[in-house]
Amino acid sequence: MLQKNGPDSKAFVVMLISPMVRTLKLMTVSSYLMENQYVSQPVRTGWNDDGQWKERGKLTIEITSMLARRDRKYQARWDKVGNDSICEKYHRKEHEDFWLWSPDFYTAPIADLRHIKELINI
Repeated sequence: MLQKNGPDSKAFVVMLISPMVRTLKLMTVSSYLMENQYVSQPVRTGWNDDGQWKERGKLTIEITSMLARRDRKYQARWDKVGNDSICEKYHRKEHEDFWLWSPDFYTAPIADLRHIKELINI
């Protein structure tokens, strides 16, 4: 359940009842997204369990948020992503006409994610 935190607030609070812990959890939307975007990814062969899940989740949210920002540099950021060899490793091959991140993006090495963040930080 999403609940706006005050009449003029841009911050939302997510109330989430965890079936594992059976407790009520209050968190910001960014924390909720980080947990659900990275932490809830299914465990599979080659999963990068290096203990940096929080850093990885933060970076993937920052990257996707920067790329979604519709300002005058929107196309320039996407052009950089499309022309970068490291970004290409994480592009879903079955979607050649538009960009979708592959599941490997969410388990990428921290160095690759930092590279992508710096690349689009214009």
